Amino acid sequence: MALNTWNELTIEVKGDVLKVLIDGEAAGSLTSEGLDHPVKQNLAFSVPGSADIDDLKIWSSDQ
Repeated sequence: MALNTWNELTIEVKGDVLKVLIDGEAAGSLTSEGLDHPVKQNLAFSVPGSADIDDLKIWSSDQ
């Protein structure tokens, strides 16, 4: 990724699997039973330095 460019970040959580895509390309995944905890409701972003987040969309799917 180039500096000072906009990228699309997609984070998908299904059950105990979290998948990350950057500009539609798979960037990584994680499996953890903590992701599927029935009262989990927080999402946080952490970056070294600073970052701008624009056009944030969050939705839920029963699938």
